[in-house]
Amino acid sequence: MRPPNSLLALLHRPTTRLPIRLTLPSTTLRPLSTTPLLPAKSSSSSTRWLNRQTKDPYTKAAKSSEYKSRAAFKLVQINDSHKIFKRNQIVIDLGYAPGSWSQVAVDMTKPHGKVLGVDIIPVCPPKGVSTIQGNFLDAGVREEVREWIRRMVAMGKTKGRLDELEAAAKEAEGDETRFHVDPDSPGYIDMERRMSQAEEELRKTPETPTKGKKVKEVEEKEDLTKDIRHVDVILSDMMCNTSGIPFRDHAGSMDLCNAALRFALETLKPGGSFVCKFFSGAEDKFLQKRLSKVFEKVTIVKPDASRKESKEAFMVGKKRRAVIPDWFTLEAIGPKGA
Repeated sequence: MRPPNSLLALLHRPTTRLPIRLTLPSTTLRPLSTTPLLPAKSSSSSTRWLNRQTKDPYTKAAKSSEYKSRAAFKLVQINDSHKIFKRNQIVIDLGYAPGSWSQVAVDMTKPHGKVLGVDIIPVCPPKGVSTIQGNFLDAGVREEVREWIRRMVAMGKTKGRLDELEAAAKEAEGDETRFHVDPDSPGYIDMERRMSQAEEELRKTPETPTKGKKVKEVEEKEDLTKDIRHVDVILSDMMCNTSGIPFRDHAGSMDLCNAALRFALETLKPGGSFVCKFFSGAEDKFLQKRLSKVFEKVTIVKPDASRKESKEAFMVGKKRRAVIPDWFTLEAIGPKGA
């Protein structure tokens, strides 16, 4: 059956193409607001901190003295009371960032003091301070510190011998000036050349025994690799990230103090000094007992520069004992120890 004519006409009618029109979401442009942006409202705690910093005399003094932070005055006040520093000492500053304690150490040990700062935080070191970036609790970092000590001791020995040579050369020069007026005597250029040659020979050859003293270069080298107790002062301003939980923060500070003390046993020379920061708590007395076995005098200090509301305090050990009991270990004194 054929479809009706009207239907055929509808099927064969030419189609009309409608234009395609895309409709995009409306984006109405709004004029820029002329209202100035207001700063975010600061919390009450940060406001109090800013007010305290601006009014704090030690913060102002640190800026005028070009110290990295106000903490410098804590060490200055400790030194005023306990006479930690002397000229030309070797000092190790653990947890030195931002560097204010190291700055004080450099100032107090001039002109030839040697200061090493160790910290896990990378910071620009203060002038005159050698630094090692790393976690002091890592054995590899501690070995780097030992190597630095060996280098400083070797440099000191070499400088001492060169100073003796220079003094002897000056004395000989004085004798020559006094007694030899021969116009053919060597001039200053020749004398300087001879002195340089003598210094070079001294570096190449071992020191000869003088006045009955037996000096063996091999033994000196062995001593440098085995015994590194040449450090005059060890400072520990190390602190773990505070949690706000007093017991946890105290325990963390005790662990760091014990790590610093253990290293002091290995590297601090007899008569040397030790300063460590800690958060007060139940284990203070055990740390103090440990230090009393290592040092002749132990004191707990809270300098004026330390804020009154802070739990921090400092333990100072003076005059490291030359002989320490064989039975002594840090673990021997504690809640379960002697």
